[in-house]
Amino acid sequence: MLSASFNRVPRLKCFLRLLPFAGVLLYIGVATVGVVTKVPFFQGKIREVSHLKRVQRLMTEKPEFCQSDLPAQSFQAEQCQAYNEWVLFNLLIYTLPFPAPILWLAWGMARLRKEYELFQVVVNSGQSGSVAWGARVTRPARVQNDFYSWLFCLRSVSVELADKKQIVVSFPSDAVLPTSGQTVAVYAVGKRFGSERYVAQLYTPHVAVVAGSKT
Repeated sequence: MLSASFNRVPRLKCFLRLLPFAGVLLYIGVATVGVVTKVPFFQGKIREVSHLKRVQRLMTEKPEFCQSDLPAQSFQAEQCQAYNEWVLFNLLIYTLPFPAPILWLAWGMARLRKEYELFQVVVNSGQSGSVAWGARVTRPARVQNDFYSWLFCLRSVSVELADKKQIVVSFPSDAVLPTSGQTVAVYAVGKRFGSERYVAQLYTPHVAVVAGSKT
């Protein structure tokens, strides 16, 4: 069954598609750090650390009296506070590029899992005998993916409903696509990335298909 492929989430393939965008975000973050380090207001705070590989110095150059448990004099306490602020500021500056790409990858993989869980629900309900729309694959069958289909590793096929309306349905990336003229059962999965989305499977006798139109 074509629908069974929705049970196999293409995590690695989709992760590789997310990576270039993560790289762009990382580049923007690094460039932002480069701009910030050239601002005169910040130069005095980060002049001791010009590269990420030297961040280790933040922890090795701590004044000895700041490491002692003995009560410090007031000027020493002020120096320790200034050092701690300096460490915190530099750590914030040099870790700035990383949260955005990490969050992007985390969001993408979590969204991938949720999308395929939804696909599984609607297709498996069709296998249980729920109603789907009957549609015939057009010629040509294969159409170009939009960003949503590409990002989540789907393959797009054009189909025609009974009222001659044509829509685009999605199949898993590893599925054998139907050919022109074949009948498929179409299921709506709701609006995704601003457009209505549909998944499909080849028509089989145990799927209740209606010939009505989808408006």
